Amino acid sequence: MANESSSIVQKLWNYCNVLRDDGVSYSDYVEQLTYLLFLKMVEEQNQLPPPLGKRSTIPPEYSWEALRSQDGDALETQYRHTLENLGKEKGLLGVIFRKSQNKIQDPAKLKRLVELINSETWIGLDIDVKGEIYEGLLQKNAEDVKGGAGQYFTPRALIKAIVEVMQPQPGQLICDPACGTGGFLLVAYDFITKHYKLDKDQRHFLKHDTFKGFDVADGVVRLCAMNLCLHGIAGDNNLVEAKDSLMADPGDHFEFVLTNPPFGIKRSITVLNNEAKADKAKAQEDNFWVTTSNIQLNFLQHVKNLLKINGKAAVVVADNVLFEGGAGETIRKKLLDECNVHTLLRLPTGIFYAQGVKANVLFFDRKPASTKPWTKKLWVYDLRTNQDFNLKNNLFGSDNLQEFMECFNTENFQERQETQRFRSFTYEELIKRDKVNLDIIWLKNDVLKDFNNSITKANSLEIKEVGLANFINNDSINQVIELFHLLSKPELVVDNCINQIRGELKKSLKNIIDAADAKTKGNSLEDFTQMLFGCLEYLKFYKRNLENVTGEIDVIFAVKKIPGTLFAEFSDLLIVECKNWNKPVGVKEIRIFSTKMDELDSKVGIIISKNGISGDKDNTKDALGFIRNIWLQSPRKIILVFNLEDLQSIVNGTCNLYELLQEKYFSVKTMSNS
Repeated sequence: MANESSSIVQKLWNYCNVLRDDGVSYSDYVEQLTYLLFLKMVEEQNQLPPPLGKRSTIPPEYSWEALRSQDGDALETQYRHTLENLGKEKGLLGVIFRKSQNKIQDPAKLKRLVELINSETWIGLDIDVKGEIYEGLLQKNAEDVKGGAGQYFTPRALIKAIVEVMQPQPGQLICDPACGTGGFLLVAYDFITKHYKLDKDQRHFLKHDTFKGFDVADGVVRLCAMNLCLHGIAGDNNLVEAKDSLMADPGDHFEFVLTNPPFGIKRSITVLNNEAKADKAKAQEDNFWVTTSNIQLNFLQHVKNLLKINGKAAVVVADNVLFEGGAGETIRKKLLDECNVHTLLRLPTGIFYAQGVKANVLFFDRKPASTKPWTKKLWVYDLRTNQDFNLKNNLFGSDNLQEFMECFNTENFQERQETQRFRSFTYEELIKRDKVNLDIIWLKNDVLKDFNNSITKANSLEIKEVGLANFINNDSINQVIELFHLLSKPELVVDNCINQIRGELKKSLKNIIDAADAKTKGNSLEDFTQMLFGCLEYLKFYKRNLENVTGEIDVIFAVKKIPGTLFAEFSDLLIVECKNWNKPVGVKEIRIFSTKMDELDSKVGIIISKNGISGDKDNTKDALGFIRNIWLQSPRKIILVFNLEDLQSIVNGTCNLYELLQEKYFSVKTMSNS
């Protein structure tokens, strides 16, 4: 089955590469495939003998046969008219063809795609094979970083684990109010069919009444509807709708809500006195606890309202939902009081197609009104600390979630046991945390363990046994730095260290300016950065050129956070970006760097830019204004910028690195508050 589906996926996807030359994106290609596949399958179903056959709801003039029989410009015209007219139909037809347009302008290439689809008998394929084929295409679409639908594609291993621990049953209603391509709905369907022997009525209910999905994007709803159809779900029923689920109460309540709401989008929706407003449209949304423009916080409130009493939810949420103040604090407190918030899964980075995503899964049950809080214990499973995944050579899979699923212990929460990664926190402990912060961490990063061990070892050295001459003779810059760390205070350490390695710094600085090729200039800037910032007592060089989801991180230092020093306000890791450009760094590069900081939980980052950055602090479309904006947003981050003049002043001895770092740090804070 897997080989059969993957072969067809590859065949269809190979043809996409031909269309790419005409400017047809991956997303557009999958969309066009959706239209054509649906027309072909309806035609096949119409040709089956009774009772298997089914009368087509597609008018003959817009059928697959009417399309297939055309060539050249007549084919393009027929296809365009077919899309326009079927988009006006009701039910599943209307969902799939709503606002549809032809994106394949070359009639010859359109004809080739029609023939490619016509060469397969789709109805004859097993439902699982058809589903695998379409899922395969959706996944390839998600993998397209530039134009794909990665933001709508939740890792399937994660979805399967969530459904496995939630254990939906026949006859229960299941909703995804941000359904994307339908992953949660499909996996829940598979779970029920594999774990229960269904009678005729149960099978009908499962296919036609169990599921409900919403998504605000027409194109995504189209993909979801087709995905459900290919898996044998829905038939003519309209189980997924193109609407903003936050803007209207669907009327129904559900036993299960499983969803991954969109991240990082602020909408012009403010919930006030149970009324939402957006683009002159109004809709009632009962029982929202608080006013907020944060879409994920709104979805969290919405999910609670969608649940029946004792209904269960699993919601993928961004980190800021766990710690954001104001509305976030109120919502977390209300959720703990009115629901049983029993489990939090901290997800590793590098598992989503959208870059820089830091997410969690929050599990809770809605409960009836009570004067006492329903949450007794929140169990947190940390799958993030010391985990390293990416979409290239270290994929996240089901095996990585096995221990979490065992710890979850769906059958009996009372028998849960703490492990290194799984701990419980009482309601009283949670409420006492600042702003009811649920962003709970207890595991130590291995990078910091290594750093602390090296510091302990260094402090045990006897200076007389080491000898300064040995360090200098061995030309070991790192050892010179380490020796001075043992002897002096921060300011003196910097000056003394720079005095010892000034020659190396000047050589690197000269290469940064005069080297013939860009690669040498770039390497010299990274060498310079490693040597210079290594002179600071509380930084220890860790790694260079680390590849992650967002791209390469040039230089990383581990931070020794000593109380009373500037570095006490830093996070565990300091990352430095080196830009040896002939122009100032712009807002795009600042945005990417900010994402890299998020991926490593870095509160402070440094950009070494030969020509500084663009803009002024009051214009967020420029780099400096964007840095100001980053500081004002939650979680707060500080980005410090050093230009060529700063580097020259440090090397020439006209300013002290430690003091300049302090000055820039507090300058950002002052700028941000002005």
